Amino acid sequence: MVTLDAIRGPVAQELEEFDAFVRRNFKVENELLSGMVDYILSSRGKGVRPLLVLLSAALNAPAGGRGIGQRTYLAAMLVEIIHTASLIHDDVIDEADTRRGRASANAKWQSRNAVVLGDYLLARNMELGMRSGQYDLVSYVIASIATLCEGELLQSDRAERMEITRDAYLEIIYKKTASLLGISAGVGALSAGANREQVARMRRFGDALGMAFQIQDDILDFTRGAETGKPSNNDLRVMYRSCGQLIDPWGRQGEQIQQTRPPVRPQPLSHPFPPTSSSSPASLKRTARISLPVFLRMSSSRMLSVMVDTRV
Repeated sequence: MVTLDAIRGPVAQELEEFDAFVRRNFKVENELLSGMVDYILSSRGKGVRPLLVLLSAALNAPAGGRGIGQRTYLAAMLVEIIHTASLIHDDVIDEADTRRGRASANAKWQSRNAVVLGDYLLARNMELGMRSGQYDLVSYVIASIATLCEGELLQSDRAERMEITRDAYLEIIYKKTASLLGISAGVGALSAGANREQVARMRRFGDALGMAFQIQDDILDFTRGAETGKPSNNDLRVMYRSCGQLIDPWGRQGEQIQQTRPPVRPQPLSHPFPPTSSSSPASLKRTARISLPVFLRMSSSRMLSVMVDTRV
């Protein structure tokens, strides 16, 4: 059986250099904020996304090229910090008390401070990307923020209405998980100087890997005793009907899956929270808590994307 340590092997030294790169760039003078950032960065988990960036760069570097260098470390940091900040915001939305076996940011510092911390990580991350002048990397990665937000809104809308289909489930996990893994694989190749065809091929690989990764994670969420580092049945607790509930207890599958994943460039949601006369005060409060911060992040992402494209 292939282990994650074995996969890390070829880039083990580069992963250590990457961790040092992140620490240097996220060194904060403010004592309170420094403690919060250090706590989050010390519990980043398995580091699958930066690992994928580094492996893709090493695999796709042109003959005689540098392969893994500062551009690749920057690309890996852009992706990893977006992922880290999104998890902080997810825990606030889900009211989760733990993350990877440790107290979540919202449990440790309250939700309002956790939201600000996630926003700070995103802002600092994009500042570093823009100051580096590596606009091709920033432009490639930045759209993932809007995609993550769209996935969160779609998931919350479906949970609120208590309706889900396999196609909707696949779209949600593509936007919330697979898209960023696809970005990781693609930007790794881009950082090493790969051609457009190689970048696109790695993007498709990352998309497929991300879909499989999230489906397995959702299955584990329904498995008692699974060591996932988060509360058991957390998705059930927030009324998210994932793949475990799309198959009935007798194993009979419902509707057929029409595609392996949603399109790479899905259309944005037209109105993720249509008002209804039956909405309860609690439901409206939850909708506001989720949608307003998410829309702000989407707007910032779109604005920064335009700035990068026009080199403002």
